[in-house]
Amino acid sequence: MLAALLPLILGIAPQLAEHLFGSKGGDIAAQVAGAVTAVTGTDLAAPGGAEAAILAIQGKSDLAAQLQTQLASIASAAQQERDREADAQRLADADLMKAALASQADARATEVALAKGGSKLAWGAPVLSAIILCAFGGMLWVVLTRAIPENSTALANVLLGTLAAMATQVANFWLGSSNGSASKNELLASAQTALANSVPASPAGGAP
Repeated sequence: MLAALLPLILGIAPQLAEHLFGSKGGDIAAQVAGAVTAVTGTDLAAPGGAEAAILAIQGKSDLAAQLQTQLASIASAAQQERDREADAQRLADADLMKAALASQADARATEVALAKGGSKLAWGAPVLSAIILCAFGGMLWVVLTRAIPENSTALANVLLGTLAAMATQVANFWLGSSNGSASKNELLASAQTALANSVPASPAGGAP
């Protein structure tokens, strides 16, 4: 329906391009069609409706200005919605990172408490860490120095990647300092505050 009108629409409001061809393009296209219909008084769904709308607006600067205003409003609302979604995603990512840091700090604190209490369970993390690092080193040595059968190459690479990820977790567990975690938490808290302040508050009694 809007294909014939795209040159006209994008010529008047080029900022709509990223929204018309984005994930919510269908909703934006419906709003644009409504604006064109309201300004030109043509039924875009009728045969020749798009051509009639173009003829209705050509050479009429007042109608072109009205359409430009409405299209700019649609583009502005779409951009604000996209910004709100991006802010919400950043806040969610920050929450996940804070939760991961808190979990890591709790695990280290538990390990320290077990060690202070003389519990044999305190050896669990060191032994498991040593096994993982040895397994990673051994697998890396095999991949780099041994001829692996062709039908086992994919499996060897998967095992090496899995062990590399586990070795990274071991390093993060033992080398991540409490001070570093605290600093990261402070930075995340500051980021969350900045994001919250960047979203304008709804007027009292107004729509959310």
